[in-house]
Amino acid sequence: MNGKAVSYCDECGRCITKASRVYKGARYCATCYARTFKHRRCPLCGEMARLPKFDQAAVCKKCETKGPCIRCGKVEYKVGKVTPYGPVCKSCSVHFRAPRTCALCGALSKYLITIELGSKRVKVCNRCGRKAHGVCQACHRYRPLFTAPDGLLLCKHCLEKGEITCHTCGKLMPAGRGTQCDECYWTQTFRKRVQIDCATFSNPILSKRFNQFGEWLLARVGSHKAALTIHKYLPFFLSVQENWPDIPSYHDLISVLGTAYLRRFLLPVRWCEAERGLVIDLQEKVCVSEKRRIESLILSLPSESEATKVLVAYKAELLKRYDAGKTSMLSIRLALRPAASLLMQAIVSGKLLPDQSALDEFLLGRPGQKAAVTGFVNFLEREKGIQLVIRIDTKTVRARKQAALEKKIFALMHSGVLQDGMGVAWIKLAMEYFYDVKVKKNSLITNLKPFEDGFSVFIENHEYFLPRLKRNRLG
Repeated sequence: MNGKAVSYCDECGRCITKASRVYKGARYCATCYARTFKHRRCPLCGEMARLPKFDQAAVCKKCETKGPCIRCGKVEYKVGKVTPYGPVCKSCSVHFRAPRTCALCGALSKYLITIELGSKRVKVCNRCGRKAHGVCQACHRYRPLFTAPDGLLLCKHCLEKGEITCHTCGKLMPAGRGTQCDECYWTQTFRKRVQIDCATFSNPILSKRFNQFGEWLLARVGSHKAALTIHKYLPFFLSVQENWPDIPSYHDLISVLGTAYLRRFLLPVRWCEAERGLVIDLQEKVCVSEKRRIESLILSLPSESEATKVLVAYKAELLKRYDAGKTSMLSIRLALRPAASLLMQAIVSGKLLPDQSALDEFLLGRPGQKAAVTGFVNFLEREKGIQLVIRIDTKTVRARKQAALEKKIFALMHSGVLQDGMGVAWIKLAMEYFYDVKVKKNSLITNLKPFEDGFSVFIENHEYFLPRLKRNRLG
């Protein structure tokens, strides 16, 4: 049969190379097709067609393929197969194939791929097909690989043709790349994406600015990275278009968009600085950032509450000092932070404004905020007539701190991390627990001298004696 696949007519059993008609899985030779399929009108569309005489409900091919895919429900699609149950699209047709045998491992599979094995092309399963595939060491494409005389694993094109000239720039490139070298491909892709993005602008000036930024980005990071990242910078220019006719000053940018937003678009801002003469004011940048943090502090309290009104009034008083040049925006935020925490402490306790018990509880948890909260306490006394005394019960604060450290020590004992009871984690906890000394990250810990129940350690040239941490056997 000249090497062609042989099948059989399901009507007469004759060997055929190609069926004249396949109807509901049955194959018919030319003779049986002419004898079995007669001209008559389709019961659905009324058009004349050759229909099987043994099935009076049969419809023509056009009606047979009309309707949604019976598997995925797609309406507009290219018919891949007509099953006894109805038509299926090309993507779903693979699920209705009969399993076939892999030429290498003999396993049955519906998903066979064709590979070259020596001088033959054979159909194999995906597992066997992947064994022969890999990344070509010349063109870096994932393809069937062959071993070159110099030992390199190359695809068929790179092995047979070697290097060819790029159709765009004329430079030599691996044949497996196709018609364009890597650089030309990514440059062309980049320009297409810039063109698409420029079409989204209603302002031709901003469209031109985006195109200028694209050329600057291309020269800065290269065609590959520029093509992959150009889309993510589009929102910055669209935000500019919504607020201004052209790239504005840094003051307007940071006032409207904010530091957090501009931080997401560092390269467009750098382009504005390099090409558009944008002058970045670091002091104003810090000021705007602090203002937004202050607004977040105010929003952390319940809206329209008495606590929020008091915090806003305290902020207004601090801003008067800022306008007079007596304080900075950072100092205002650092003063409002403990004030907001104290007000939240009062709200949690069921009070509208802080009282002495709320202040005492606040200072027990944050004794280091004593100086920072003093200004707000004085403001409450001056504006609301609330008499509060700033006092810290050092014994209670110490007891709470010790209790918290004990929990950490017990957790360390149960963890079993310290094999010899002398690790850095234990030294830090023990120094704070026994000596009330906090060991910093960059502190120099040297000369561990162990003895029977403990050890000595030098921290910043001072010697301390610490007990060994024994693991809790019950843990």
